[in-house]
Amino acid sequence: MFALDPNFTHLDVPREQLLTLLASINAVATNVPGIPTSPAMAYVAVWQTEPNFGQMVIYLYYRAHDRAVGYRPVPAKFPLLQLSELMDKAREFLESMGFMLDDLAFRAMSDALQEATLTRLPLFYRDLKIFAQAREANEVVEGEVVALVDEDATPIPTAVLPGTRAAVASASRPTQPVASVQGRAERLGRLLASF
Repeated sequence: MFALDPNFTHLDVPREQLLTLLASINAVATNVPGIPTSPAMAYVAVWQTEPNFGQMVIYLYYRAHDRAVGYRPVPAKFPLLQLSELMDKAREFLESMGFMLDDLAFRAMSDALQEATLTRLPLFYRDLKIFAQAREANEVVEGEVVALVDEDATPIPTAVLPGTRAAVASASRPTQPVASVQGRAERLGRLLASF
């Protein structure tokens, strides 16, 4: 049903054409041709190509190697009336490998949230090295996790990748200094004590 597509590198379609996005909530060690067995994250994207027809890709991203592969249904283009059946088969395909999938409810998101979501998924990057650099620059470090319990501090934004509309918007926002380490430790202690 799904075949490895050696020509697929990334998804470059307008967000308005995207119908469904799924993402795995776990990484699973998988073995595909040309990439050493290592943990991968899985994504499923469905987009409309013309009225009543769509396409799908199952995308496995190998963070350790900054490489990915795409699996496409055969045939690649399908009537949208078959979408439900094809989604079931895509879930079965990935769940048989051990992936647990989450529907991102992409169509229900605001335009801004859709845009931000696309910047956080490797599926939408032609060059995965750029994605990896941006991901590393935006990862939350241990000290920032404690700051999340500070009621007075500005919330830490989700990952914002350079060059995106979200990056321009976040650069214009004023920032507040992070609370003292002692204050954060006290709030963290109160938070933990409440459990």
